[in-house]
Amino acid sequence: MRRLRIVLGIRNEELMMKSTRKLVFMGLFISLEIILTRVVGLMPTNITRISLSFVVYTFSGLMFGPWFTAIMAFFGDIVGAMLFPPIGGFFIGFSISALVSGFLFGLISKDYKRIFLVLLLNLLIVEIGMNTFWLKIITHTPFWALLIKRIPGIMTNVLIRVVVLIPLLKKFEVSLLNENGY
Repeated sequence: MRRLRIVLGIRNEELMMKSTRKLVFMGLFISLEIILTRVVGLMPTNITRISLSFVVYTFSGLMFGPWFTAIMAFFGDIVGAMLFPPIGGFFIGFSISALVSGFLFGLISKDYKRIFLVLLLNLLIVEIGMNTFWLKIITHTPFWALLIKRIPGIMTNVLIRVVVLIPLLKKFEVSLLNENGY
């Protein structure tokens, strides 16, 4: 491995700086995710949460890609649940949902068609599929009954995401991230 780094001209210091920078950003993104989900986020009903965590997932994905964002979202959910315990207790399923959601938002680029595709996939897989299934397990309520109750909150979340993401990505040029080496 060392020879490969020498041949490629990569020094250990450069690798350390990149991994240190990623670790610092992961800590920053986790703290922002906790604040935007647990502190600023709203929970109008016990089965619906409205938060701005997708903004953190998007910027993390633009800077470091989907896998980094998935790991950040997973640990952010776990740490957030430790700091601000949910009403019904911790359930690992929602952390898995955060992981999948983080991965999906990590796929966003400046291409607006991709934004809508990511929002649609997140809606179908995470919001309608996974989260409703986890709530079914926790509450022992039929899936379809939960889904009908959750539809207004899910649609509100989708509307907020579209209204916030498009102008935000127009303002925040992806090229700035690339120029700064992220």
